[in-house]
Amino acid sequence: MMSEKKSFVLYNDLIEVVKELPMEKRGELFTVILEFVNGENIEINDLLIKVVFAPIRQALIRDREKYESIVERNRENGKKGGRPAKPKEPSRFSGNPAKPKKADNDIDIDIDIDIDNDILSFHNQDPLPVQKATKDIASFFNITEMSNTKSYMAIGDFARCLFERGDLKDLAIQFNAYRKLKEANGFKHGWQKYIGTREEKYNNGAWCEKDWTKEKIEMSEDDKPKKLSYSIK
Repeated sequence: MMSEKKSFVLYNDLIEVVKELPMEKRGELFTVILEFVNGENIEINDLLIKVVFAPIRQALIRDREKYESIVERNRENGKKGGRPAKPKEPSRFSGNPAKPKKADNDIDIDIDIDIDNDILSFHNQDPLPVQKATKDIASFFNITEMSNTKSYMAIGDFARCLFERGDLKDLAIQFNAYRKLKEANGFKHGWQKYIGTREEKYNNGAWCEKDWTKEKIEMSEDDKPKKLSYSIK
């Protein structure tokens, strides 16, 4: 599958599954992973190893496909003279400031890929604010990267899109207020309804359908939403 690529990523939460395996099975699993990423034909006869490896295999394939798409995109942008500028769009929720905010130019979402040196997986190229926003939202909706890979990646795309257009600070404020409100009354939207759709640039999600901070007007000062760590100053 990936014999020409010199690196791959295993995610931290894999340890929870590996800990449940006998020591000898852990070695078998790691051998299968290495054979797979090196493009060898693998044959798994052990049912336990087959079950554990299945989600790992999907994650490796997903990362590879995303990596290749970024390589191709950067190659095409290089032919055109560089990455095209992205238009800024204000978010849609009530009370949005009239002046559009700018993305943090110190962090470039489209990190150039050194094709010759075959750098690490695209996953770790996201700016830390995007990674934290993705993790916070996914955790709130009980989504993990290994067991709900596609859902996790969709949330990552949502956070990345808002970062690129300068709306991640709005998301931080909105999400913190939304989370406190929904944890208090026990109800929340499904994650897909919360983020909206990519086709609508995520402007049709529950995250921006209203100003969620105004739903908490009766809160005490101690309970009022505070900025999350991925807020862009």
